[in-house]
Amino acid sequence: MAIVSQQVYLGEDVNSIIFDVTLSSALSFIPWDSNVRSAVVLLDGNDIWDSNDFPPSGQGEYFDQQVDINGIGAGVHTLSLAVRTNKNDSPDIDYYADWDFVKFDTYCGGLGYLPEDFDQDCYVDMNDFRQLIDRWLVEGPGERYDLLPDGIIDFHDFAFFAEVWQDNTDWQNWGNDNCYEVELLLGDIDYSGEVDYGDILELADSWLDAGGCNKADLNFDGIVDFKDFAVLTRDWQKRSWLYWVQ
Repeated sequence: MAIVSQQVYLGEDVNSIIFDVTLSSALSFIPWDSNVRSAVVLLDGNDIWDSNDFPPSGQGEYFDQQVDINGIGAGVHTLSLAVRTNKNDSPDIDYYADWDFVKFDTYCGGLGYLPEDFDQDCYVDMNDFRQLIDRWLVEGPGERYDLLPDGIIDFHDFAFFAEVWQDNTDWQNWGNDNCYEVELLLGDIDYSGEVDYGDILELADSWLDAGGCNKADLNFDGIVDFKDFAVLTRDWQKRSWLYWVQ
């Protein structure tokens, strides 16, 4: 097995690994044979994806491969990309597995769950309402259905629930009614998902510009100056949901 590994930190909300992969050989007329070799993704030494799931002539491009890693646990893990030969042979030509756009995704495409999304399907709907009703008037600390929280599940919690009724945090549905849109960080001028030097450059390019429609005017006083720089520094190196889904 030929393998390359890297340590990655996974937060508690990361639930999948997404990547593109191309399987090929040095000679196009000799296809990748899944009966002889496979491309493998491992996490902490355990197989989590294997190209043997593809047809025997698996040569080609495969986009948006998604591997569920729910329950892996927060912390540092070892991610490995490998090519495994399934029998003892010495091929006369080279075989390649090229990975690209490897990323880690979080629940609901990166936006996470609303507190009222009890069944965690990214939507606040009748299924969540049923769960709330099942716990109606239950008392006790730490109840996830106690949205206020005040120690009892009652109409106060229902009021919180009603405010987000049919909202969703599935970012792929943006533009649809009731989609819950999470704002970007104010200091993220270049919309990269992170407040960094790129935003300082954007602010510098607009320095002392006047007018009410400048995105670098972070305090909305009509001019780009040190007050806006102060707003940017407040958010310095913070990351929003956009960082994780780009």
